Amino acid sequence: MSAKKAFEGVLKLLPEPSSGRSRVLLGLSGGVDSALAGKLLVERGYQVNAAFLKVWNEDKDGAPCDEEEERRSRQVAEQLKLHDFAVYNRVTEYWNSVFTPFLDDYRTGKTPNADLACNRDIKFTLLSDESVRKKNDLLATGHYASIFTRRDGIHLGRGSDRVKDQSYFLSSVRKSDLEKVLFPLGTLQKGQTREICKWLGIPSWKSSRGMCFIGKRPMFSFLSQYLVPAPGSVLSYDDGRVLLAHQGEFHFHTVGQRIGLAGPGVNERTFIVEKRLYVKPGTNQTVCDVVVCQGGNHPALFCKQMVCDRIFESTPQSLLESSMTLTAQTGHGAKPQTARVEMFQQDGEARLKLSFRNPIRRSAPGQAIVLYGGDLCIGGGYLLADDYEQTIESVNLLQRGEC
Repeated sequence: MSAKKAFEGVLKLLPEPSSGRSRVLLGLSGGVDSALAGKLLVERGYQVNAAFLKVWNEDKDGAPCDEEEERRSRQVAEQLKLHDFAVYNRVTEYWNSVFTPFLDDYRTGKTPNADLACNRDIKFTLLSDESVRKKNDLLATGHYASIFTRRDGIHLGRGSDRVKDQSYFLSSVRKSDLEKVLFPLGTLQKGQTREICKWLGIPSWKSSRGMCFIGKRPMFSFLSQYLVPAPGSVLSYDDGRVLLAHQGEFHFHTVGQRIGLAGPGVNERTFIVEKRLYVKPGTNQTVCDVVVCQGGNHPALFCKQMVCDRIFESTPQSLLESSMTLTAQTGHGAKPQTARVEMFQQDGEARLKLSFRNPIRRSAPGQAIVLYGGDLCIGGGYLLADDYEQTIESVNLLQRGEC
């Protein structure tokens, strides 16, 4: 299909502006996706105002992190002749709502995903507020996702491009913030976006950055600026042997990550099974012991059950009464897995239990587990624990602090 036909096709699928639904605030990110979203809205007849969110002050060289993205966004607004272009500085809100919890999770051994928190607490919440304040009727972004309207209200849905689909990252956004949202690119493939932009003369920039505060630095060197990595021992999953001592370099690694070890009884295909953080008896020193296994298909890297806490607002409460068979996605781009899902209460908090027919590759505590019914995203939560089998030797060593 030619770029022209693809553009005309997606244009027809966009709802026409109507009374009370004609003014749109478009979130520009400095990439081709939000630029094309703006072009589609303008061609469909909407009055489009543009907004750029500034969420970080400096990059690794001390230069403004968002400077290039802001420049590109301003260029797009001028090229498309958008009615307004505003820059919203939300650095403080981002630090408090996204970055501080991000650091807290890494400090306690979890592996967080800042993109979900940013979409939920910054992009859609704050932009929705600004949209209303500026008397816009709708909010639009360049995400590859869809909005479905059903009898029970609106639902987030997958984008047509199953590889690029970004519903995983949007899964925790509150329904109230999605009620007046448009995703113009929901029916497009990413390759079509680039072809259409080339045909329209929109600069083919690389996709806008996610966590720009990290840049190209290794995660360890970045996190070490804010956190003190805890040293500890590396233990064999199979027999509990202490393989070596580490000085904190594995504190910020994640479950399932391949690491390079050298020494007797280890090979280059060594993977993290578990991290245990505790305070060394008689001191205030935090210790991070790491359990590892040999080989990427080791049984310790798989599980059949998961438990999630911090349940997303969109998760149906009916799961408290009866379980449902759904598909679960353990990461962006991960293969959806069929699971029996139920909700239960523990210590006054709702939690989700997922049971899989066959063992699946484990995820890391702190990662989002997102639930789908067909193409509809119907909630999820953050991984708290799973049922992988721990060896008695390694657990005893860790619990006694004898490593």
